[in-house]
Amino acid sequence: MRNHLCFLAAMLLCTIGAKPAAATPLAAPPSADATHWIQGYDELTEPWRFHSGDNPAWAAPDFDDSHWQLLRTDESWSQQGYPDYDGYGWYRLRIRVPRDQGELAIAFPSLFTCAEIYADGQLIGTIGRMRPRPIAEFTPVFTEVFRLPPPRRDGITEVAVRVWEWSHFRKWAPGGITAHPRVGSPAILQAQSELDHANRAIATIPVIILDAFSLAIGLFSLGLFLLRLQARVYGWAALWLVWSALTGLLYTRTMLVQGSFNTLNALLLLTFPAAIAYLLFVWSFVGARAGLGLRIALGLTTLEYLAQIMLLRDIITPASSNLANSILTLLIALLVFALLLRSAARGNRDAALLLVPFLLASLGQAGEGLRSVFYELGWIPVTREFNIYAGHGFAVTYAQFATLLSYLAIGAALVVRFTRSAREQQRMASELDSARQVQAQLVPASLPTLPHLHIEAAYRAAAEVGGDFYQVVAQACGTALIVLGDVSGKGLKAAMTGALAIGALRALAVDEAGPAKLLARLNRLVCAAQNGGFITCLCLRISRDGQVVLANAGHLAPYRSGEEIPLLPGLPLGIAADAEYCETTLQLAPGDALTLLSDGVVEARTKDGELFGFERTRVVSAESAESIARAAQNFGQEDDITVLTLTFAPAEVLHA
Repeated sequence: MRNHLCFLAAMLLCTIGAKPAAATPLAAPPSADATHWIQGYDELTEPWRFHSGDNPAWAAPDFDDSHWQLLRTDESWSQQGYPDYDGYGWYRLRIRVPRDQGELAIAFPSLFTCAEIYADGQLIGTIGRMRPRPIAEFTPVFTEVFRLPPPRRDGITEVAVRVWEWSHFRKWAPGGITAHPRVGSPAILQAQSELDHANRAIATIPVIILDAFSLAIGLFSLGLFLLRLQARVYGWAALWLVWSALTGLLYTRTMLVQGSFNTLNALLLLTFPAAIAYLLFVWSFVGARAGLGLRIALGLTTLEYLAQIMLLRDIITPASSNLANSILTLLIALLVFALLLRSAARGNRDAALLLVPFLLASLGQAGEGLRSVFYELGWIPVTREFNIYAGHGFAVTYAQFATLLSYLAIGAALVVRFTRSAREQQRMASELDSARQVQAQLVPASLPTLPHLHIEAAYRAAAEVGGDFYQVVAQACGTALIVLGDVSGKGLKAAMTGALAIGALRALAVDEAGPAKLLARLNRLVCAAQNGGFITCLCLRISRDGQVVLANAGHLAPYRSGEEIPLLPGLPLGIAADAEYCETTLQLAPGDALTLLSDGVVEARTKDGELFGFERTRVVSAESAESIARAAQNFGQEDDITVLTLTFAPAEVLHA
């Protein structure tokens, strides 16, 4: 869309043609004879009287224009002695028309910029808007048909044309009548006008096809984004391509129905979101950091649209705006290509997919930009585009072809990326399923029933798979071995490390070793596994008479009836193979409760950064396991939360 204005200028000039400015001396005919029709109309090849300036009296049929200069109508006034003229100009011609052909009309195939058509002093039609002030219109190849009033008795109709040329169009579109008018049957002339419109529509086929590809790939990207909302790259691609296509189609439609210059420029302003989305897509696609390069590109794009706004406000001329936009477009294209090249050189496969197509598109934009710049500077005579095909009523430019290739490459690259990410997601889902199976071993679904203990457990994983684990093993003589641990990290690796610890723990528990020896053996096995990371672990054995032996490997100390139990410290498992652990012994009275928990309780944090902390943990430690876990989770869970409460000789046992 940024090149539409350049395309428009080239279209206007190519439509008119470029000829050297030179006045042609002509003899003055008394009138034009349009009485000999060949195919329902007669082409007026005779020169017309012309005068610069504006005077409403010049429309009168009896006005003496014999002193006016004669100009041909197949060349603009700038090519016949008025090269730098803009504003108003008048054409007059006496036309002898047949009196027996019924209703007649006159057609003007090409007229810039606005015009009023008079016949025998009567206004019969307007091209564009002339009153109360002229508005610049694009009518490069359309044939406008106006019905003539009945001729005078002498068969003469005096036609006067009041033309206004916009000063900003002086360089792009030569002023005045630039193709021979025609007089004839209204039906025939209207058919020719419709044919001109059809030919103009055919000429826009490459642009429409390009917008159609953009819309299709954009809708495809939108579908991918809806399937994976977290992948913003698909959203940026959808916004860029769909928005560009819709505004492009609206722009083309406005061109086909004769739009004003300001309307077209206002439509160009609507492409600003698409231009921003394009840059965000490129940076997101290659995974580049949103740093200085992106800010420069966004700044250059903003300057482009500021130039369009200044043009709409008549602060700068179209020539200045075109020059600024061409340079800025060139800089943005080079910046994007440099980003892709650097990313591809660093091994980014996604950047490599777009490198060649974007190189061609960048060269196309650079070529069009330089061509426009050279034209505005006066270094080349005409802004003809670089065509790779011309025929059958339309032309395909190199820039259009390169843009189409880039669209196809984007579509292919998005498919490749989505397929790759789908495979990765499937792999992760499989890994997660395996981790869940492992998780089932870390957190038992049910706890053994022990006659002297009432055990409650609550578990809240912070992620799909957590690293906390606990086990309750019933041993001989009614002794219970209880272990609660926390593996560093999360996901499958943490779950696998926890599973390793659980498997080793169950094997070691058969020997009925004390908690300190059990932790030492478990530590050596974890170190030998070399899985990385470490495990904090609390191990205790409770006998039938309420004696508790504890050993700690870097874990939080338990609580007894709301008070923390002081324990000798020990290194977490997996750090040093020769680590030794100390035991602490205590005696429980009937009704006493022990609370074991992971650091997910203490480290719960609000959005403001406030920790749940040890004091709150101490206060709630006498509550049930479910209440403690819920309180920490509601406060602001950040890590796995595991709570075990052990009540010695509960009331239902004592009074059985």
